[in-house]
Amino acid sequence: KDLTFSEKAHKTLSVEWDPVVFFEDEYFLGESFPKGLWPMQKEIIRRFELGIPEKWDVIAWMEAREHAYNHESLDEWLADNHQYYTELVMAAGMRSSKTTITGGLGLLGAHQLLTLPNPGEYFGLRKGQELFIINVATSDEQAHDTIYAVEAGLMRYSPYFASLRMGSKYNEFRFPDKDFVIRSGGS
Repeated sequence: KDLTFSEKAHKTLSVEWDPVVFFEDEYFLGESFPKGLWPMQKEIIRRFELGIPEKWDVIAWMEAREHAYNHESLDEWLADNHQYYTELVMAAGMRSSKTTITGGLGLLGAHQLLTLPNPGEYFGLRKGQELFIINVATSDEQAHDTIYAVEAGLMRYSPYFASLRMGSKYNEFRFPDKDFVIRSGGS
């Protein structure tokens, strides 16, 4: 089903409010997660993307944030109840979807950049300078065969990514309208 501009905008705003929507809505990555995410996967994604401090229960934090938003004190509330995470370390058993969640988080980051009018300008880059998300592993082959392969598979079934002008090579996806690249490589 083709979505109207208004429907697409609503879905994008929903992702800003709850990043799990990006994984579960069929317009974004939901085709790849037909049964949805497990509760712990949802918690990891929300804690990392929304900056929920350890002291908070995830659902209680989201409810308190909504209350603050409805009472026009969100900025003050977030100043006291938000933590920026720049790294995520996941220690879990085999087949627990670590690579899939990581690939999805990479694509969520790409989505966030692609919704900006000019991502490079936002980060202070000169006009025409490319912005990169780089998936790094110990070798080029490992980087390509893990997170990059997962991202490629997730994008293949995503109406959102299919709607974008994008080029691809062996180890990268290019979004020329935004001077933005997703690339894999070895360290």
